[in-house]
Amino acid sequence: IPWWHKDFRVKSIAFTSTSYNDHNATFAVPLNHPENPYLKTWTGVFFLNCIQDIMQDPLAIKVAHNGIYDDLAIYRAAGYLPYCNFDTMIAAHLLDENRPKGLKYLGRTLLGFADWDIDAKKDHPLKNLLYYNACDALVTADLKARFEQELEGQGLTNYFKSICMPTLRALEGIVANGINVDSIILQERLDHTDALGGMTRLVLPVKNPASTPQLRKWLYDDLGLPIIKDTPTGEPSTDEETLKRLARFRPDVTGLRD
Repeated sequence: IPWWHKDFRVKSIAFTSTSYNDHNATFAVPLNHPENPYLKTWTGVFFLNCIQDIMQDPLAIKVAHNGIYDDLAIYRAAGYLPYCNFDTMIAAHLLDENRPKGLKYLGRTLLGFADWDIDAKKDHPLKNLLYYNACDALVTADLKARFEQELEGQGLTNYFKSICMPTLRALEGIVANGINVDSIILQERLDHTDALGGMTRLVLPVKNPASTPQLRKWLYDDLGLPIIKDTPTGEPSTDEETLKRLARFRPDVTGLRD
């Protein structure tokens, strides 16, 4: 269930402290789970409010994996956005954009953890949920330690800290609070764009520029332009490189794919 849905509930939260007696210590805390023995005496909101100062302190290092989900979940539950200092999902993408970014995949392949995943679409006993949540937190902390070294080794630390993480925090604020939009000006711009689109469609040489057969017919049958390149199936190419080269013969070819 998305964080903004009326039925959204934070059932547990887990933390790993990397400075607890110089060892990783993981704590899983039950919140709005029906088996929470403290549910009648205090709520998850109470607990999250108790740690608000730490969660929002830029100097208290907080690490998340996909912080835009975790932080918005806390925002929904307690009304504030944590200050995330390090997002392991963003670090994983920055270091290797071609690999999967899921926490379970990274925990298994990079750290050797056994699979601890559960079906998040179903309800689970509190014991199972807390174990799952604790594993998430522990793996996130271990990934942070690994990725810090890799970012430093590739000279990406400053870029990650000064560009990537501020971007995440700004995006979280936009998603949580929205942005002001002048509806009158917006409608004027939409009408203007629609009008331009209509004018553009009237002068297009083909009905659908995204249609390769239509584009190929216009370029090679109607205009008789030279075949510069073939596709793997032997058809005349209409890729971006070819269109740029053909534009030297017919300038109106430029922009057909834009």
